[in-house]
Amino acid sequence: MYQDPGALEIIITRYCESIANQLRVLHDLLKYRHSTQTPPRDVATNLHSEAHRMSGAAHCMGFRELGNRLARIERKLKKTLSKRQSDIEETLKDIEFRLGEVFELLKDIRPENSRVLQLLQTARNSRDENSTAAPTFSEAAQLLHLRMLVADDDVFVRDLLTPTLESMGIRKIHAVASGLEVLHAINEFRPDIIVTDWKMDPISGFELLQCIRSGASPIRFDTPLIFFTGEEDRSFQQMALSNGADRFLRKPVSPDILRSSIINILNGGFSRKTA
Repeated sequence: MYQDPGALEIIITRYCESIANQLRVLHDLLKYRHSTQTPPRDVATNLHSEAHRMSGAAHCMGFRELGNRLARIERKLKKTLSKRQSDIEETLKDIEFRLGEVFELLKDIRPENSRVLQLLQTARNSRDENSTAAPTFSEAAQLLHLRMLVADDDVFVRDLLTPTLESMGIRKIHAVASGLEVLHAINEFRPDIIVTDWKMDPISGFELLQCIRSGASPIRFDTPLIFFTGEEDRSFQQMALSNGADRFLRKPVSPDILRSSIINILNGGFSRKTA
């Protein structure tokens, strides 16, 4: 079963139209840091949070090079946050240069260049020969009644995930913007599965995982959690899996991989791993 590219194209088009303004926010944080007398560490902290969000969104929308460039900025900022203010300021100067290079990518951020749309269209064209088998009747019934909670700090990622899950036959979907909102939502929504970003503020995916696995939340401690991540460090992912994460899915996430992960959970044959 494949998501209709038309629905996703609307979301990805909106993303393409907004990305220049999102990058200008990063630019302005850097440009006006001296006139606003904002301490370098505060500027770097804000930039790190925004670069992470934007990197994940770029990957989900199918723009790998943009996502990789923003991820490198994020990692550089993360390394410098514990240093002296003067060292952080030197890093911010370097980030200004790197951000200029990112702006040069804007000319290629168009819907027709989205890897996600390209793959979905290819899959749609060849589904008669190569498509993944549709869910069985019992699986379709399970998906219909499944309660799915989605969390990501980027609105475009949330907007992308919701119709993708709906295309699988899932109708009970609740989307929120942070780990804290997950903890608020589960009091009433009571999800069967949670699909969430790993790095969020003010409560991270790891903190959310610990809260649920410890039994400190109002839902079952063994509620399945599927995490999205742009993190490439396998040792990091294995650490998270050993602490109770059910699976890591690399951004961008194939609808087929997401569906198979959910079906495996429903069938009780799910093993903790990365994809």
